[in-house]
Amino acid sequence: MPDASPSAPVPRRRLEPLPPTFTAASARAAGIAPRDLYRLRDDEIIYELSRGVFRKANAPESAHLDLLAVAARAPGAVICGETALSLHELIDDIPAQVTIAVARGTHRPAIDYPPVSVSQYEADTFKAGIEQFEAAPGEYVPVYGAARSVADAMRLRHRTGETQALSALGRYVRLHGPAGVADLLKFSRLLGVQGPVRSAIEAVLA
Repeated sequence: MPDASPSAPVPRRRLEPLPPTFTAASARAAGIAPRDLYRLRDDEIIYELSRGVFRKANAPESAHLDLLAVAARAPGAVICGETALSLHELIDDIPAQVTIAVARGTHRPAIDYPPVSVSQYEADTFKAGIEQFEAAPGEYVPVYGAARSVADAMRLRHRTGETQALSALGRYVRLHGPAGVADLLKFSRLLGVQGPVRSAIEAVLA
């Protein structure tokens, strides 16, 4: 009889309806009991990315497993700050933690692993500039686009560093040209930093 003893293997077919990265809650919904889920982990059929977040061992490789884990743990959050700038290749630094934003007034997630830094953004501008980044084949996580990320860096330059913000802005302007400048000015107006951003653009183009 299948699954009759504690040591009986858990049928892999139970995993088939689940995406490559999934939560313990979605596994329960697919009929996988908690004890069976952890048996699958112990048998290295799946592995645990973060508390309650798992990935199939045969899933495509990805350099962004930390982003997949955080997106599963905090589905209402958006990748922002240094992490977003790095994804858009606007800084050379490799962030030591995943930086995410949530709308002010909503739940602030507490994630112990991977390391995460959480910021609260104003609710009325929170959704502006969100794009989808393919963290693994067919798996996407929400991230602020390049223009929004640079505008945010300039808005928060007193906290994250003016050197990094200006460097990211300069690289953005050189990569994206006039159309990119228009987008950057649009987001800088929305976020109330049009003056500093315009001055920095003029310095780059001088």
